[in-house]
Amino acid sequence: MERYTFFIWSVAIIIVIFIMFLFITPVEEVLLSFDVEPLNTEGEIRFILSTLDQYDAKATFFVTGDFAKNHSALTKELAWNYEVACHTMTHPRIPEINETQLRWELEECKRVIEDITNKTVRGFRAPYNLIDERTHALLPELGYDYDASGYEHLGWFYPPPTVKEVEISTLVFLPMQDYVLAHLLHLGDFGFFLMRLDKDKQISIDFHPHHIDNSRGAFQYLVGSYADDEVRFMTNAEAADEQYVAPDVLR
Repeated sequence: MERYTFFIWSVAIIIVIFIMFLFITPVEEVLLSFDVEPLNTEGEIRFILSTLDQYDAKATFFVTGDFAKNHSALTKELAWNYEVACHTMTHPRIPEINETQLRWELEECKRVIEDITNKTVRGFRAPYNLIDERTHALLPELGYDYDASGYEHLGWFYPPPTVKEVEISTLVFLPMQDYVLAHLLHLGDFGFFLMRLDKDKQISIDFHPHHIDNSRGAFQYLVGSYADDEVRFMTNAEAADEQYVAPDVLR
C-alpha cells in the first residue's frame, strides 16, 4: 500500500511540474515562417497575409523559385512587409540530387527572388528539412546568412552549420516539431492548440499554407493569442542577427 501511495504521489508531482513548465514560462518572441511551394495558391497566401496584417505580425516566407516566377506580383508584395527567403528552385529532395543541380537550385532561387523583389535573400530552408553537408558548404559561398532547416532538440541529426542557424521549435520535450504534431499527424485545429501550449521564451513555428487553409479559424486564434499577449513577432533574419539560438533542453 505504501509503495502504491508513493507511486501515485510521484506521478502527481511529475504532472504538476509538467503543467508548471507549460503555463508559467511566458512566450516573449515568436518566429512565424511559411514554406511556399508550387502547389500553393494565391488564395492560401492572401489569407495568411490578411491574418498577419490584422495582428501586425512579422513573418518569413520561404519561397521556391518556381512559385516566385509563376506569382511574381504576389512575391513582390510579400517582400513589402515580410522577409522572403529561399526554399530551392523546384523543391527537390536535396540528398537525392547531384552537386551541379544542388548549386543551381540554391543559386537560381536566390537570383529569381532577388530580381523580383529587389531585396537581398539572406535565408534558406531545405525542402522536407533534408539538408546535407554539401548544402551547408554552399550556403556561405552563395551569399546566404542563415539556415532554417533544423529542428530544435535534433541538432545531432544535422551536419555542423557553416552559417547562422535559426531552429524550428519542438513542442516541450517531444522529439518532433510543431508542424509534425499539427499536420503530419492530422491533428488539425487541435494541433494549433498544442502549439499555443508551448511556453518557451522563444518559439519558431514552420507552417505549410495548404494546411493552414484547412484550419483557418485555428490559425487566426494562434496568431491573435500571441498578439494579445504582446509577444514580439520576428523574422528569421532578425533572429539570426540577434544570434538567436532556440532553447534546447535535450542536447
